[in-house]
Amino acid sequence: MDSAEHGFRQALHLARGRGDVRAALIFLHNLVRLQVAAGRPDGARASALESHALLGGVGEDVLKFELIEVGAGIASVLGEHETAARFWGAATQRYADAGYRRPAEDQAQLERLSTASRLSLGDAAFVSAEAAGRVLDIDTAMRELGEWLRRDP
Repeated sequence: MDSAEHGFRQALHLARGRGDVRAALIFLHNLVRLQVAAGRPDGARASALESHALLGGVGEDVLKFELIEVGAGIASVLGEHETAARFWGAATQRYADAGYRRPAEDQAQLERLSTASRLSLGDAAFVSAEAAGRVLDIDTAMRELGEWLRRDP
């Protein structure tokens, strides 16, 4: 993980230097995924917060869906499984509405984390929280995510 994280950080630095916000967002989301996989939610939260701030000036909804999804991963690692299920519901529904398919490696990580949340909550509670997320519009989901990311852990 260390070499991959180092590579993403270098690429992020270059993207920032060029003013390439879209590329910076992609590298930030990849960093979050790595940090979540490594069980480092504090670093993941910091990267997600930066992404959330940058997304305010970008009109690409898929990057917003992705941030909501990686936010769900952070919540799952933190043991906040109801929040994780709600964010997964929002991201999954928005992806479906847009006809977007996740890369296989992202889908595999999502399934591992969502399974952990489902097992922790139980099927009924997971399905209920996920359904509540599915009805959120993108702006509401992004606002909720931003509030959750900024709150004291």
